[in-house]
Amino acid sequence: MSIELIKTAHAATSVSDDSVDTDAIADDAVTYAKIQNVSATDRILGRDSASAGVIEEISPANLLTMLGVEAGADVTDATNVTAAGALMDSELAGIAAVKATTGTFLSADESKLDGIEASATADQTAGEILTLLEDGVDSVHYKDNSVDAVHLFDLARGSLLIGNASAATAELTVGSDNQVLTVDASGDIGWEAASAGGISTTLADGNILVGNGSNVAASVNPSGDVDVTNAGVFSIASGVVVDADVNASAAIAVSKTALTAGTNISLSTNTLNVDDAFLKNDADDTTTGVITAGGLTLSEAGSVSIGTPLLPSTDHTYSGLSAEMLAGGAIGAQDLVCIHTTTQEVVVADASAVATARAIGIAPAAISDTATGTVLLQGFIRDDTWAWTTGGVLYLSETAGDLTQTAPTTDGAFVQVVGIALSPDVAYINPSMDIIEHA
Repeated sequence: MSIELIKTAHAATSVSDDSVDTDAIADDAVTYAKIQNVSATDRILGRDSASAGVIEEISPANLLTMLGVEAGADVTDATNVTAAGALMDSELAGIAAVKATTGTFLSADESKLDGIEASATADQTAGEILTLLEDGVDSVHYKDNSVDAVHLFDLARGSLLIGNASAATAELTVGSDNQVLTVDASGDIGWEAASAGGISTTLADGNILVGNGSNVAASVNPSGDVDVTNAGVFSIASGVVVDADVNASAAIAVSKTALTAGTNISLSTNTLNVDDAFLKNDADDTTTGVITAGGLTLSEAGSVSIGTPLLPSTDHTYSGLSAEMLAGGAIGAQDLVCIHTTTQEVVVADASAVATARAIGIAPAAISDTATGTVLLQGFIRDDTWAWTTGGVLYLSETAGDLTQTAPTTDGAFVQVVGIALSPDVAYINPSMDIIEHA
């Protein structure tokens, strides 16, 4: 029950200690006035004694001790600030600028500052920067194609850049008239007068320029014999072209073993004649034929060999009679081709229609549309992806460009024999111009 009820029931009787439980007191029923007076000024209620217990009055001194603050502590005191590891405003120059700075100073920023060498000075001049660039930039710092001829140092007219004896880049100035560039035993390059038997700046009418056995160019006149044996006493390197005026009176003779001045080969307008000696049979030295500008004439028992029947031995190679022809559409490698009925160009052959059913040959390599390419008209061709039955007949297929060993059976298709298989991967191409329509 409440204290008021107790007072009413026992007005003349006082309440003894420990006779009223907390539960018997209403919430907010005990006012400040009903609590014991604080004994002095500047006291805090709490507990300073060890362990749990009743509320105690705590003096300011004890409160500072509890909080770990010294008496009269001043956060702006230099001693306290220094002890806390901080800086006073007066100790930091430019503090206003630091306070005005926005953002965060990160460890990475500190690392950048730490990376500045101790001897670094203020802003460098343009001259100092240029010196640093010149001393520190080498070829690996240039982007490919970034340095053009305008920015290279100038050379005198006719000069060359060479590597000199000190392994440094040097300028080789132009030599005198008729001098030639030479390389000595040490590898040094220089100008020297042309030696005897060296390069002739001019050729007499009828002379030719050849390389001799010492790899030196020499001029040969038409009146002197130049003996060229199989050992190659005189030779011109591959790719070298020599222009000389050779006429009928300065003919060159060719036999099986020698190249001499003579009349066996005569070079004149529109005619190239080769005598019998050039085409003699190795076995019996009999005459087998003559070549003229109009073609090849073979005497009795003469022949033209196009290689062993089982050759070529390399994939996608061929030998035989071929022609360069204009394509009227894209043609793939190993495609059979025919003549287009209106454009006179070669196109891919196909047994499905009469217009494309007469193959004239095969393309050893692909030919682009409107380009000129090789067509093997008769001969041997190899493709390692083939798997023919040896001796089997080859037909034009109903699949455009293909060869097949099965004759077309579709009504309206055309059957054409185009060759025979010499081996699983070598075909003899010899298209027949006869075609039969299947019905």
